[in-house]
Amino acid sequence: MIHHLCLLTSQKISSSEQIDNLMIETRLRLLKIPEVMNLRVGKSIQPNNSYFFFFSFDVDSLEKLELIKQSAYYYQFEKQILSPLSATKTEYNFEMEPKKETD
Repeated sequence: MIHHLCLLTSQKISSSEQIDNLMIETRLRLLKIPEVMNLRVGKSIQPNNSYFFFFSFDVDSLEKLELIKQSAYYYQFEKQILSPLSATKTEYNFEMEPKKETD
């Protein structure tokens, strides 16, 4: 099981309403992808945090993560929702099963 974490920085957000809409759109769009499990979405509550927003989800394997990233839903999500609002996107992937080999 892979846990995918994405952190966003931005200088393009001007209101908390924009962040709230980003949270809603992230949930609506990513939950349309059947492979996405345990979706989490949140906004920073610390004013000095360089990351203003995160989302994370579980997926069965790295191969399925690649399928998600190549899906039309994810592509549209990145182009229509993330790109206009975020300056940088930092991604991390974690294996959640002990003794499972990672490549």
